[in-house]
Amino acid sequence: MIVGAAAGYLTYQAGKAIIRAAAGPMMWNNRPYYWGSNYYRSSPGHTNMCRMPIEGGDPQFGNIYFQDNSRPREITWGCGYYEHCCGYECCRGGGSIGSDRIGGRGTSIGYALVIAFLARRLMF
Repeated sequence: MIVGAAAGYLTYQAGKAIIRAAAGPMMWNNRPYYWGSNYYRSSPGHTNMCRMPIEGGDPQFGNIYFQDNSRPREITWGCGYYEHCCGYECCRGGGSIGSDRIGGRGTSIGYALVIAFLARRLMF
C-alpha cells in the first residue's frame, strides 16, 4: 500500500521513519501523495484534493516523523474531475452526493427526475 511506497521517501533513524523531503510528493499508483494540505500541489488531471487524517496510533503511519520530530497530520492527494476520494485512492463516478458539477451524482439524479416527469406527461 502507500506505506510501502513511502519507504523510498523515508530515512530510518533510532526506530523512527524520518521524511526526507516533506515538500516533495511520494508517488504511488501513478499518483502523487503529500504529507499534508500545506504541501499539496494540484496537478493536471487531479483537480479535487483528497485528505486522510493520520491518527497518533495509526498502524501504518504512526511511526513517521518530519525532520523536526513533529508528525504529519494527514496525507493528501488529488483525484480527477470524474473521480471522488475513496480510502487512500480515487474511485470513478463523480464527487459526493449532492454535487452540482455536470456529471456529478446530484446532476444525474436531476436528469433522471426530469426524464421521469417528461415520460409521465407524454403518457397522459
